[in-house]
Amino acid sequence: MPRKIDPIIFVVSFVFVVFISSIYYLTYQDKQADNFSSYQENFEKLTLLDTKFENFLMRSLYFNNYDTITTNLEGFDQTLLKLEASSISNEFDSSFGAILVELRHKFQLEQDLLEYHKSLNSVSVNSIHYLFDLRSTINNSDTLKEKQKLLIDELLFSLMQLFTGIQPNQITLQNKTRQVKNYALSLNNDYLINFYTQAVLLQKNMSILLTSVDEHKEIQLIQDITNSINLLQISYQKQIDSYQYLNVFLAFITFILLLILILLHLKSLKIAQENLSFRFAVENSDNFIIMTDTKRKITYVNESFQKNTGFSKEDVLGRSPNLLKSNQTKKSTFVQMESSLQAQKTWKGEFINKRKDGSIFYVASSIIPIIIKGELHSYLSIGLDITKHIKQKEELQEAKLELETKVHIRTLELREKADALEETLANLKDFQKQLVETEKMSALGSLVAGVAHEINTPVGVSLTAITYIQQETQTLFKSIEEGNLRKTALNEYVSSVTAMSDSIYISLQTAIKLVRSFKQVAIDQHTEEKRIFNLKEYCDEVILSLHSKFRTEQVKVHNHIDENIHINSYAGIYSQIFTNFILNSLLHAFDKDIENKTIKIRGFIEEEYLHLIYEDNGRGIDKKHIDKIFNPFFTTKLGQGGSGLGLHIVYNLIHHKLQGDIICTNTTPGVKMQIYIPMSELTYKKSISA
Repeated sequence: MPRKIDPIIFVVSFVFVVFISSIYYLTYQDKQADNFSSYQENFEKLTLLDTKFENFLMRSLYFNNYDTITTNLEGFDQTLLKLEASSISNEFDSSFGAILVELRHKFQLEQDLLEYHKSLNSVSVNSIHYLFDLRSTINNSDTLKEKQKLLIDELLFSLMQLFTGIQPNQITLQNKTRQVKNYALSLNNDYLINFYTQAVLLQKNMSILLTSVDEHKEIQLIQDITNSINLLQISYQKQIDSYQYLNVFLAFITFILLLILILLHLKSLKIAQENLSFRFAVENSDNFIIMTDTKRKITYVNESFQKNTGFSKEDVLGRSPNLLKSNQTKKSTFVQMESSLQAQKTWKGEFINKRKDGSIFYVASSIIPIIIKGELHSYLSIGLDITKHIKQKEELQEAKLELETKVHIRTLELREKADALEETLANLKDFQKQLVETEKMSALGSLVAGVAHEINTPVGVSLTAITYIQQETQTLFKSIEEGNLRKTALNEYVSSVTAMSDSIYISLQTAIKLVRSFKQVAIDQHTEEKRIFNLKEYCDEVILSLHSKFRTEQVKVHNHIDENIHINSYAGIYSQIFTNFILNSLLHAFDKDIENKTIKIRGFIEEEYLHLIYEDNGRGIDKKHIDKIFNPFFTTKLGQGGSGLGLHIVYNLIHHKLQGDIICTNTTPGVKMQIYIPMSELTYKKSISA
């Protein structure tokens, strides 16, 4: 007959297997905890190094220690290599393989960004040194005026502000750069040309350097690292939870096996041998094992209990387990425990206990009432020290909270920067609006100056004629008083007074016409109400208001607008359009060497549009500028009377107020402006002729 297996040996063997399994999982759990800490530390190191790189880019971009940041990036590379060589994908989550590949790719992008940053920085440093050398040469030159040298110093000062991180006024910087360019081209001075070229190159490099932080943010390496830390923490938390369930399960299995072993021990004839086996299993268990009698007095503790609590058997035998109380365990835990034990049911829960030295530790415990032959014999308590796992969980929670706090602070900082940018943009729009209004007043000022000059002539003629009549009248009265008045003298007086009266009448009629024209144009420019007017006659009034400027520049203006066109529209807009076109031609188109300076204005109805054509025979517009002439602040005469807003105002009035379109083209010679205004925007009536 086959030999029967001794049940005690079987149970002890099973207990031993469970015990070895518990040790294995505890050891594996400790290893996983160490690996988690190591991986988390590496990821946090990557976060710190990436933050240092971002801070490096956000600091002054021009005198940085590239050796330090290069060392930091090498540290980043070494840390990333450790993670790539590790088993993190197998130990925690398989997606870490793809994550590390992405981190390597983005890290390479940051390395490329640093090298690009370094090269631009080097070029910028060389440019600033070269500019200082050129400045010394220019200051020693006798061919340049002090005003031009002073301009070089002012531009160099603005460039140094830009180079050291102080943002200069961009409009001022661009104006000074253009002035240097104009001087360089007009004087054909190689030093000035080189100075202008290097200044433009430095501004371009500084602009590219300032975008380095945005390029780094677009890489989003810090976000990937943060996601990796979160994924690692989630994976580890899942492992901790599974380990806790497994440990509780093993503890329960151990408890069951120990209970079976105790029952077998009580029933066995070999009590001494069975007690020895039981004590061996219990004494060598990693679990706390406490036996108490029915009055809750301790009758037995194992070696693990003594090592973990610091209490010896002599300290605890005959005493209540309450000596381990820390007063930190919830009262509800004890209430539930008492309820279960009084019902002679097993209770499971967690205690926060206190060691002999006063230190706190956490225990996952099971308390089982031992019933023999229907009567309560004793209580068996099996506990597992889970302090390390609780601490890690708390640390994990703190780290998560700290990370969320950092993200929140960073979000607030970015929001503040966004608000500041919006405020700056609003200020710039207000400033632009003020400049546009100033330009409109400038056009009206030109009308005022022209009309005032034109009125002086007829008024002067009238004043001279009246003075002559007064003198002749006094002479006539004197002859009458002396009694020597002759008929011929009287006839000459009457003839002279008649001629002078006609001259005064003609001059005053001219002045009245000028005032009436200017009054209507000025009113139209300051009102946005529609009125019906003859387009050709209104254009003549604008031309008359600017006549003094034509006479000074010897320019002939021909108005060929169809005289039968009457429209109901904004007369002030047409005044501003014609005025800006004419003044623009006088300022930009006609050089001194151009003969027969001519401006032609045509207007007619074409299908569903009012078609206006403005032409001059000036020097035209450079091809590289023709696409920019309607841009705000664009002018080739900056500092010489041009503001860059005249044609921009015209463009906006035509597009937004009249819902029309404007096209600019070069002719041979001169420039042609064509305006198309839909008749749906006009109330048109015309005396049809031809």
